[in-house]
Amino acid sequence: MKNKKSNVFIIAITIATLCIALFSVLYLTINSITFVTATTNLENVELFRNSGSLHLSSPLGRDDGPTGEGGRAQSDPARPDSEVTTSEEGRNSDDGPTGQLGHDLYSFNFELNNVVYTFPLPFETLESIGWRVFLGFGPRADEVLEPNHSRVAVIALGDSDFWSVIAFDQSFSVALGNLTDSPIYARDSYITYISYGISNAEEGVRLILPGDITVGSTYDEVIEAHGRPDEIIIHYDTNTMELIYDSDPTPLNREIVIKIDLETNQVYSITIIAKVAFDNWRD
Repeated sequence: MKNKKSNVFIIAITIATLCIALFSVLYLTINSITFVTATTNLENVELFRNSGSLHLSSPLGRDDGPTGEGGRAQSDPARPDSEVTTSEEGRNSDDGPTGQLGHDLYSFNFELNNVVYTFPLPFETLESIGWRVFLGFGPRADEVLEPNHSRVAVIALGDSDFWSVIAFDQSFSVALGNLTDSPIYARDSYITYISYGISNAEEGVRLILPGDITVGSTYDEVIEAHGRPDEIIIHYDTNTMELIYDSDPTPLNREIVIKIDLETNQVYSITIIAKVAFDNWRD
């Protein structure tokens, strides 16, 4: 009787060990497939794991873009005066004067609802065409912003003569920041951060990066338009990937993050930020 119990115990231990081994093999196989899928067309990368995410960075920098000049802006003032043009004047043109969308990601031009802007831009530029701070989701007009400090806000396109709106049709997240050396009021601030995603697109907001990259663009389209990013972060828990372009040579230390859904292989979020206006921002 004891021998039978002992045999049953040994068989159970053996089965459990085999199950654990099989699970480990499946886990490693799935992660390998995810890694290969996410790093298509990427070469010369350094890998390291951190907090459940996979980081990739290219020691050679990004490839030259379609213009053959690396796609980098050569110079910008520390506190630029943004220029504006309609999409008919600037879209799909060669890289040129500030205000044209062009193909150069490092021009930091973007198209918002058929008008091209350069990031960062004065908030009053958007306020003049109807964008307002959504009531309770941002600083007051008379709130003081310290140098190199920003406040996150939601701005909305609404019918109002005041700083804030309650009802609106379109909205997206921004930060209102101080790029000067002295305290200023929020009403005089710059847009120092933009976050644009699927929900904003569904509301009717249309934001496009150079190279016609927007929500719904594919991973291959991003790489074809702008080459390898400076950094890649893969999030296994959400099955998403961040393509980070942060080689801004100016003191503004600007960065563009394009987020990819690995299930659809499409862009689902775009973030533009001037890191100089944020304390303790990720470097």
